[in-house]
Amino acid sequence: MAQVRYLTGPDVKKRYGVSAQTLIKWVKDENLGFPKPLKIRRRNFWHPDELDGFDETRREKS
Repeated sequence: MAQVRYLTGPDVKKRYGVSAQTLIKWVKDENLGFPKPLKIRRRNFWHPDELDGFDETRREKS
């Protein structure tokens, strides 16, 4: 089984080209459907497959 590298907040901000404030807004916006992070020791981590799914959903809507 392949080991998955979870993405940190800075990784996700870089991936989407957004600020920390925008990322927080996306996480809080229930209508947007942005994946909720896994919290470990007060840090946020996102599974790359969940972000890929979000990207695909956004492409289908546009």
